[in-house]
Amino acid sequence: MKKLTLIAIAALIAGQISLKTATRGAQAPVQTGAIRGKVVREGTREPISEVQIFLNGPSGPSAAPVVTPFATGGVVVVNGVAVAATVPGAPTANKPAAVTDSGGTFEIRDVPAGKQVVTASREGYFGTSRVAVQPSVQENTTVTAGKTTEVTFVLVPAGIIAGRVTSINGENASDVAVQALRLSYQDANPILQSVGTRVTDDRGEYRLFKLPPGQYYVVAGQVGGGPGGGRGGVRGTGGAPPPPPPPIDSPNPSVRTFYPDTTEASQAIAVPVRGGDENGGINIRVQPLSGTRKISGQVTTTIPLADMGPSARQRASQDAAGGAPGQVGVRNPPADVVGGVVQILAEGGRGSNSQITLYPRSKGGPQDPAGGVSTPLILVEPQNGRFELPNIPRGTYDLFASVPDVKGYGPASPPGLAASPLAYGRTVVEVGDRDVDGVRVIVHSGVDLKGRILVDGAPSSAASNVKVSMQVDDSASRIVNYQQIGRFQPAIDADGSFMIPAVSEALYRFQVTLGAAPAASQSGVALPGSALNANAYVADITEGGTSVYDNGISVGDRPLGSIEIFIRTDGGGIEGFVRGANQMPAGGATVVVVPSQSHRSNPMFYKTTTSDPMGRFSVRGVAPGEYRIFAWSNPPGTAYRNADFMKKYEGRGATVNVVAGARLSSTTVDLIVDE
Repeated sequence: MKKLTLIAIAALIAGQISLKTATRGAQAPVQTGAIRGKVVREGTREPISEVQIFLNGPSGPSAAPVVTPFATGGVVVVNGVAVAATVPGAPTANKPAAVTDSGGTFEIRDVPAGKQVVTASREGYFGTSRVAVQPSVQENTTVTAGKTTEVTFVLVPAGIIAGRVTSINGENASDVAVQALRLSYQDANPILQSVGTRVTDDRGEYRLFKLPPGQYYVVAGQVGGGPGGGRGGVRGTGGAPPPPPPPIDSPNPSVRTFYPDTTEASQAIAVPVRGGDENGGINIRVQPLSGTRKISGQVTTTIPLADMGPSARQRASQDAAGGAPGQVGVRNPPADVVGGVVQILAEGGRGSNSQITLYPRSKGGPQDPAGGVSTPLILVEPQNGRFELPNIPRGTYDLFASVPDVKGYGPASPPGLAASPLAYGRTVVEVGDRDVDGVRVIVHSGVDLKGRILVDGAPSSAASNVKVSMQVDDSASRIVNYQQIGRFQPAIDADGSFMIPAVSEALYRFQVTLGAAPAASQSGVALPGSALNANAYVADITEGGTSVYDNGISVGDRPLGSIEIFIRTDGGGIEGFVRGANQMPAGGATVVVVPSQSHRSNPMFYKTTTSDPMGRFSVRGVAPGEYRIFAWSNPPGTAYRNADFMKKYEGRGATVNVVAGARLSSTTVDLIVDE
């Protein structure tokens, strides 16, 4: 036994020696070079010190890694590629490979030969793009063995907006939140999003700093939503409800006021910020609550008590108190039936199961993320459902009221599955120089929309591969339950028919996605549905025989006519080339196919793609007609669907005519770089 043990130990030692020898043999010398560079300020070429330089290489081969820390302590090589590693002195995700000196220069030695990505970053400085805010700048470079590669970074310093906030009488307004808002685009709509907030001091002064170059709107008062903005709902960013109106006894009872002294975002003036500049004198006189008005009225509903939820029915049976003839006296969920309309009541007048939401109607200008009011219903007369909304600035508003409805959509689920289903009613309110009374909102269940899909004028099994949904196209899109309506996709029957249930009152657009035939199942059996060819497109959508394709469909409280979606398979296509600087191919560009003016309100007519490394692009399934082709290096979202944004670019696109059933139309388009 002892002899066998000694043999095993000897074999193990021999194996370790062989493994060590093999590993040494696998470590081939790594060819290295150096990167030397400079970081300067845009416009002045002044050097910038204390800029952190990071080094990231492409993915290495899949062979066993060879880790080699070099003498500089600043680079670790895995398979000949610089990476972050847990080795003393090695760069990590939070530790740069170099830092610029007082002359703005840096050098990184012993860098593996090949392609490298070098990043420069310093707090308070940004990249030079005017479209996308870049907190750092990247340069792609190639390192040659035994040589030094030169790179130069250009950074732009942050700007500052400063001023004073006063009352309408000129008194300093302390402890008032002041926001810098930047314009972005969501669903072609201009949206203001917060990029920084500061609070005024005892002299009413504020200073918004570390702002990237660009155009900013400044607002003082209640903090709004959007990224970094606290409370409030932004279209397309989660739909959180806006804050309630400020109470009269708050420390600084005032209205959210934009520079220069306006409560409407559409009347605000943008402040231009250039790198390193301090824009002083951006003073705001916050408008007092005395200039606001009160909205009052009545909320009623046609929804039967039985449909307001099990808990509602249970409490109603427990609290029934025999009202007037034809009425049901209940305290919570508060309801009385009067002439077929259920009045909203509250338990002891302390509240109700109804919610009021108020959103400004856009007048073509940017939308304020906090431009709205959402609050539980304040019932001043519980017996008839009267409410009041105080402290409302002048303007035009969409007023929404909701109540529970078991047939409605919830914030996260469709009808039948929703945990908190709601129904909605709405009306338009114009607030001027006087209080607004007599507003009436009737909450009703949504309506069912029934329709069918026709392919080349007839039912087709290919319709089963089409996805249909309804997207809200007005201020209701800020409400989470309406957003859930947009996520619902009905099943398509064999004859192309479908049904979208309980659609709440709003203006909608149909979104139709044309899919290919489904793949075979795991058993190898073909699934139903034939393929739509690559040239298929939506030709029209009608309701009761009238086209609603371009202008959308308005859903109210009455049943609608049958919906018909017409798909044709004789569409055309566009192919082309994106031309960049020096007539060179522009790869990675965003190519947008923009329809003629008569169809620009219809999102379905727009097509987007990306050019390949040789600048080539191709788009299929385009409806016949005239189009303009644009190519951006970095377009801001869906801004190309906004008429005001497109005004300055109209002359920079290429015109293409697409003919039904024809071969691809060809064009060349010049790249639009960041501006």
